Amino acid sequence: MKDGSEEDQAADVVRELRENKARLDAVFEASRDGIIVEEDERIVYANKAYSELYGYDSPEQLLGRHVSEVQAPEDNERMLEFGRRRLAGETVPVLYEFKGRKRDGKLIDLEASVSLSVSEGRTRIVTVVRDIAERKRVEEQRRQFIREQAARMEAEASEQRAVFLAEAGAILASSLDYETTLATTARLAVPTLGDWCLVAVAENEGHVRPIAVAHPDPQRAQWAEALFRRREAERAEGSAIAEAIRTRRPKIYTRTAGILPGGSGPETAFLEAIGFASAMVVPMVARGRALGAIVLIVAESGRRYRLADLLLAQALAGRAAMAVDNALLHREVHQASSLKDEFLATLSHELRTPLNAILGWSRLLRAGRLSPEKQERALDAIERNAVAQVHLVSDILDVSRIITGRLRLDVRTVDMGSVIDAAVDSMRPAADAKGVRFFCTAGPSLPLLAGDPDRLLQVVWNLLSNAVKFTPRGGRIDLSLLASASQMTVRVSDTGIGIRRDFLPYVFDRFRQADPTPTRLHGGLGLGLSIVRHLVELHGGTVQAESAGFNRGATFVVTLPIAPPEGAGDEAGRPSQEAAPVSSPAQPRLAGIRVLVVDDDPDARELLATVLEHEGAITLQAASALEALASLEPFQPHLLIADIGMPGEDGYGLVRRLRSMAPAPISRIPAIAVTAYARPEDQATALSAGYTRHVPKPVDPPALLEVVIDAVTPRPGRS
Repeated sequence: MKDGSEEDQAADVVRELRENKARLDAVFEASRDGIIVEEDERIVYANKAYSELYGYDSPEQLLGRHVSEVQAPEDNERMLEFGRRRLAGETVPVLYEFKGRKRDGKLIDLEASVSLSVSEGRTRIVTVVRDIAERKRVEEQRRQFIREQAARMEAEASEQRAVFLAEAGAILASSLDYETTLATTARLAVPTLGDWCLVAVAENEGHVRPIAVAHPDPQRAQWAEALFRRREAERAEGSAIAEAIRTRRPKIYTRTAGILPGGSGPETAFLEAIGFASAMVVPMVARGRALGAIVLIVAESGRRYRLADLLLAQALAGRAAMAVDNALLHREVHQASSLKDEFLATLSHELRTPLNAILGWSRLLRAGRLSPEKQERALDAIERNAVAQVHLVSDILDVSRIITGRLRLDVRTVDMGSVIDAAVDSMRPAADAKGVRFFCTAGPSLPLLAGDPDRLLQVVWNLLSNAVKFTPRGGRIDLSLLASASQMTVRVSDTGIGIRRDFLPYVFDRFRQADPTPTRLHGGLGLGLSIVRHLVELHGGTVQAESAGFNRGATFVVTLPIAPPEGAGDEAGRPSQEAAPVSSPAQPRLAGIRVLVVDDDPDARELLATVLEHEGAITLQAASALEALASLEPFQPHLLIADIGMPGEDGYGLVRRLRSMAPAPISRIPAIAVTAYARPEDQATALSAGYTRHVPKPVDPPALLEVVIDAVTPRPGRS
């Protein structure tokens, strides 16, 4: 029989347990959160809040159900895994979110916490769930608000950027001086895009040159600008600026090393002195060419660069590049216009000078008061100045053909030794007149090369003419011709006035002269060397100019490839020479030959007729094609000489109508076009129209006579 006190104690324990359970049940039932107890993944207890949350009429309807029935399918495995790990004593999240599945299948957002309950030797899982739909809604509203606010801020920032770029574009476009444009770019960038802005331009051979520095404090900006302005353009290899120019891509930097050209010297000291935080380096690119770069630096403001800043900097750099490109184009156009004006002024001078001599001596001859010796000097002066005019016009025509791409080579096998000899012989009188001596050397066994002998003669003649012009009295000109296995080298050196270093890069440019002023000592149009370069390049060669500076002489080196053309003949082409004067034999060579001379210019007509009549020809002059056609039958000429450019019907129409008179014998007479249309294509047009020969004006009388005599001399097969 048990002691009564033990029974009382047991009863007290049971009563206390019941009271605790009642209190716990009361807490569970009063809780606004849903609570379930699960054992072996099945619900063994649910409070009223849980059943209401899931849409059940009473907690009893949930008892015995598998926990997967109250969870979304996509969360089942995760939730079951949490329970298993919790039972195994592993660490699982204290709170986690999942989607619950209500009785009607609707999914709801819930937050759960899991704990273990051990009772009567059994371990159960207690899960407390809370409806977080309202919290989710509030959070979504907050996120939406943040998105809208960010969108508004972005729209405002975008509008500000658009206004900034529009104003920047207008300001940048207002100047056509590129350095002013770059300085304006630097000022515009501060403080919108940085505390400091440095603008540098790309120059030749990988060099960059700082142009402008900007900072809100003008004194600090002047200090920095003075620091950078003192530095010459220098190579920027390895620097951020060089990288931006090379890749044409912008980049953000957070370290000072290598941002500016010049390594770890004053540039790095400058960055450290201003309190460098970060930088953007943005290339200025226009028409696919990197013109330079903009360096934007954040220092005292404490800002940090973002992608939006980089995009804005790119947009500004693009506008700056466009403005700089326009300014450079304007400068080039202005320079071209200035060169054109200088060229026209020089051309006027170079034309008027020989014309003055020709006109002056002609009038003195007409007056008849000159002694025989003076008459001879007058004729020499007239001829010399007329030849100068011919060279002048020839150079202008050559440049025109070069510019339009119509200059062609008559390629043959050429003996360059003969070309050199001809050029020296041609220039020797001018050199002797100044007391300038020629010294010529040639290598042994010089090979032949493929080229146009006339144009190669022009190259050497122009170089020698240039050397004679700029070499003072008593000077020296050395000319050498050497050959290697693959190329031939012509070197012309003089002891003349030399070439300034700043002009050396432009010495082969058209219309460029080292001294274009009216007080210059040497004449010319500044075309000869540009023609030399083009002719040499057409032959596949190169030409270079060298000079140690003013009054140090100059050297021009021409290299030509040795490569005989396919099908080239074995005979070496010889440079054409001006026809030597033909002394009249006792018997005139054109005696009895009837020549019809057609030209609308009476002086030109009279000159041709006089030259021909001096050799015994019988001439008839016609001022137009119509007059010439009317004279054909009655005059029955052996030869027609006609100008091309005439009013009414031109020389082409005349010769076509002549050839159309077949089968009459007169339709087959030789015809020579004597014309100022002197281009190769003009010659081809004349020959295709029906002329047998083409002689360009101005006419050399002895040369014309040779052509005429050849045209009227009977040969086998010539009717």
